[in-house]
Amino acid sequence: MAKGDGTGAGGAGSGTGSGASGSGSGGGLARKAEKIAGDIKSARDYPAASRDERIGKRVVIVLTVGTDGRVAKCRIWRPSGVPDADAVTCRLAQERFRFRPATDSEGNAQPRDSDPRAAYAILDTERSTWLPRRVPYPIEVTQAHMRAAGLPERLINRLDFGW
Repeated sequence: MAKGDGTGAGGAGSGTGSGASGSGSGGGLARKAEKIAGDIKSARDYPAASRDERIGKRVVIVLTVGTDGRVAKCRIWRPSGVPDADAVTCRLAQERFRFRPATDSEGNAQPRDSDPRAAYAILDTERSTWLPRRVPYPIEVTQAHMRAAGLPERLINRLDFGW
């Protein structure tokens, strides 16, 4: 194993390995988006007409966080069954939530949507269309194969968060 000096998003360091695996203090780590501000706590934020209907229900939303830390997009992942309330939840998340954006291993802010499904797109140059697609896959099986191959745990765990 080679030993030497290096720099990264985390600062200067020296040691064996690279990135987060070295024994020095340097090397950059990719980081997922971290919520730093904003909450939805009050029932008064939601339509009064549907309050009784919402009791005991929850909505799961997926947010795309831009490089500025703001919610760029919100979509309903698992609806509550009360569409008006679900729409309000997305609106409030976009208005109130702020994040420390995800970063790559060099510390550059990266947009993320936290959708763990596999992503691909179909480019049709004749029609000038780009069709993004998402498909589910067995994340746990993939992670088991990654562990068996000896890949770093930090890369394996990233799959759970869609980044």
